[in-house]
Amino acid sequence: MSEHLIPSEIVIHASESNDGPSVQWTGTRQWHMGTPPYGPADGPYLDIAYHAGVELVNDHYEILMGRMWDFHGAHCKGHNGLKGQPFALGLVLIGRFMFSTPPEAQLAMAAKLIKFWMLTWSISLAKVFRHRDLNDTDCPGDAFPWEKFKNLLK
Repeated sequence: MSEHLIPSEIVIHASESNDGPSVQWTGTRQWHMGTPPYGPADGPYLDIAYHAGVELVNDHYEILMGRMWDFHGAHCKGHNGLKGQPFALGLVLIGRFMFSTPPEAQLAMAAKLIKFWMLTWSISLAKVFRHRDLNDTDCPGDAFPWEKFKNLLK
């Protein structure tokens, strides 16, 4: 068991999987804990890579628990709280956002959780990042409305 970590950053992700009314969180967790080709190339992970997710469940968006919030992540290279790295909480929005924006309700639910995290651990807006801000990736997608989302966090 690792030490209890205190987060200093937050990283936003997109799952790059389609969202729908049935819960996919269990499948996401199973994939993260699997081995290639049925899991991540650098896996398996101890648990789902993220600390939380926002997913459509039936007809509304819910926040789903991932890793414990004081346990290192596996979602953003160099920011997972390992070996002296900064410790970022990872939040994934289930969906594909390269060409279409997330639904307003999903953005609002994600902002609600991130504002709670920011308040709880005194994390400033300057320490809330898109995955692409820290690693060589397109995540959370070109159509993710970053400026609009940051305004929801103020």
